[in-house]
Amino acid sequence: MALSKIRSDSLEDTAVHGRRNLIINGAMQVAQRGTSFTGITSTIAYRMDRWQVGFGAAGSNYSITQSTDVPDNFKYSMKWQRTASNAVTNSIWFSQAFESVNSKVVAGKTCTLSYYAKKGANYSASSSDIQVRIISGTGTDQSATSAITAGWTGYATPLSTTQVITTGWVRYTHTVTFASNVNQVSVNLASNSAGTAGADDSLFITGIQLELGETATPFEHRSFGDELQRCMRYYENSYPYSIAPSTAVSYPSILAITVRGMDEETSGQRYITNTMRVEKRTNPTNTFYDDAGNAGKVTTFNNAGTATNNVSVGLVVTGTSMIGCGPGNSAIWGFGFFYESDAEL
Repeated sequence: MALSKIRSDSLEDTAVHGRRNLIINGAMQVAQRGTSFTGITSTIAYRMDRWQVGFGAAGSNYSITQSTDVPDNFKYSMKWQRTASNAVTNSIWFSQAFESVNSKVVAGKTCTLSYYAKKGANYSASSSDIQVRIISGTGTDQSATSAITAGWTGYATPLSTTQVITTGWVRYTHTVTFASNVNQVSVNLASNSAGTAGADDSLFITGIQLELGETATPFEHRSFGDELQRCMRYYENSYPYSIAPSTAVSYPSILAITVRGMDEETSGQRYITNTMRVEKRTNPTNTFYDDAGNAGKVTTFNNAGTATNNVSVGLVVTGTSMIGCGPGNSAIWGFGFFYESDAEL
């Protein structure tokens, strides 16, 4: 029987495989906290999931929105916009810090950062640029904020550069080599506003990817469900996805976590526990809301179904996979609450 020689190059795997992107929510598709934040003044907070946004001066005034102005094959971008006529000039930045367990893979390696960006018609930053930094540290699970303030143990900036952007969507790439002792990484993009804001002093970002290797591969599009699960390791809430936390809701069209049918004649500590959708990376900080959106409160019910809001939380149960609370000692027939659970870095 004749034998055939198999060429080794015919077996070469040239496909671009998944699970390359170390960034979570790089396509800005998950926004559990809300999709529009206006009148922001020097507040450091998470907006789109996993992205912490901050500002460098009091008196600044910005909005952050999940925008549908996007490059081809994307659904959302994050838009920053300085409020028209605002004259405070300062740095606006957004960053994502990785857990140490997800950072060690880059130690001693060369990686590529890529992203899509565009500017608004009145973008005010000098030279129409943005600042691009990758921060590294040798500590474990240090906070995202302390990375920005150079507070990380072993703080270093293996990538620190600027990138001129245009009014059209363009993909930009940068390579970075990490030290062998790196134990944590943060990706940071920033803009320094100048002068008085015009009508469209804005910046759009999406498709952020950090991957091993010296070449940018196509952006790794993940399903919404997959990305949502990844985000929920750090944050979740019990409101329907389309409703921002602390929003007043109407019973029974939107139902909180509720227990009913208690013995109304007996007072004592009442509480209910609930398994969180995704186990958190650490014990989270929890905030409870009643039906009216009051923080630190629950809604109670009597046996006629009449609701009372603004009832203080008594007992609290918390863990990486369990959450619960109840009102203070009282004779009630039932109670309910919504929650936010935050385990961000």
